[in-house]
Amino acid sequence: MELNIAPDITIKEVQLSFQKLFPYLKIEFFKKPHHNGFGSPKAELYSSNMLLGNVSTKIRKDVLNFSKQTSVTSLETIFQKEFGLNVQVFRSSNNLWIETSLTDHWSLDRQNSEGEEISKMHDERQKPEDMTDRDKWD
Repeated sequence: MELNIAPDITIKEVQLSFQKLFPYLKIEFFKKPHHNGFGSPKAELYSSNMLLGNVSTKIRKDVLNFSKQTSVTSLETIFQKEFGLNVQVFRSSNNLWIETSLTDHWSLDRQNSEGEEISKMHDERQKPEDMTDRDKWD
């Protein structure tokens, strides 16, 4: 798997490419790196319309290679060391995006599968045909 990186690519373009590979994950770009086990403050979040070249001086036209078995920690480290980009992976959970900071040792595939399973369980619980009149009132 690979992501194209270049000074003239926006954060949003990288995010969309990543989400095509892992539909239940997303990456966000921050001004500062986060500490292990902790998330990044929202105030440090870059806008998705920013060009990568405006975020880091280490950006060059290149391809970031990784696999489904790459851990979140490894992917975040590659972004930081190779391109000077501070990213954090988020996983879908019941229509929310949660930081994977406590499970960064999991592979991207495992994170994505977990997000898919939680989303499907949530979607199944929300089916109107499964609701009785009593469910509507409780």
